[in-house]
Amino acid sequence: MDRKLFGKGFGFSGGGSGGSGGGSLVNPITTTVPYLPGIPLGTNYPAGTLLETIFDDLLAPYIEPIMSGLSITLNPNTSFIEVGNVADVVSAAWSVVNDSLGNPPQNMNLAGDGFNVPVTGTSQVATPGSTTFLNAPGAKTWTLSGEDIHAAPIASVTFQKFWRWRFAFGAVNSADPTDDASASALVLALQQFQLLASKVATFICTADNNTAGNFTWIAYPASFGALSNIIQNGALPVLTAFTAMSNFNVTNTYGQVVAYRFYKSNSDAAFAAGVSLAIS
Repeated sequence: MDRKLFGKGFGFSGGGSGGSGGGSLVNPITTTVPYLPGIPLGTNYPAGTLLETIFDDLLAPYIEPIMSGLSITLNPNTSFIEVGNVADVVSAAWSVVNDSLGNPPQNMNLAGDGFNVPVTGTSQVATPGSTTFLNAPGAKTWTLSGEDIHAAPIASVTFQKFWRWRFAFGAVNSADPTDDASASALVLALQQFQLLASKVATFICTADNNTAGNFTWIAYPASFGALSNIIQNGALPVLTAFTAMSNFNVTNTYGQVVAYRFYKSNSDAAFAAGVSLAIS
């Protein structure tokens, strides 16, 4: 195995005993060892290059490559996905920074639904037909791993997508729910919803909330706990304008069941369009 650092003679001039300053190359040289700490394979130093420059390069610390910004594209590709909704896995993308010798990350592998394959470059199309879902609140995680040119692991990067229950808000003219089926229908009938992990939410009322016969409803998973406050337009407490109703088991659009709490406004047409309600 050829272990010479350079492919040609290492002739130099200057820098003799008692001289002032370092020597320089008489002939050009080219590196022939792949993994010098600070000098890439094939680096050429022309005649006249100071030896100080070469040794400065040789002693430079090795900086490993970096992977970052992993992103997984799903369909739907919303920030949160409703519990039970099956999402198509479409593709992945990420960024890399080469190491100090100009080499990209080595032996990269992308683990997670739709992938679990070796990858190169900065993107990867998912295995055709791949899907992902959760039937309870939580997160799915994808992990991109890799190594440097010495086969040492480098910092991995992850991406997460979260599944959440629906927190519903709106105003309808309908009978109060009396069983799980009618409660499920009411949740789906409410015009606004957010996918949340707690009872903290803000909604803006519409004309529906100010229509005669329409009562304003708030519905969310019972595990979030009872409401503590509702603030209208950032100032006025209006929790007492609502009545806590019976809890029911609600089946969502995707067939997943969870117990829900319900709050109903004490009067119809209770809030003008544009009114903000901060719920907690």
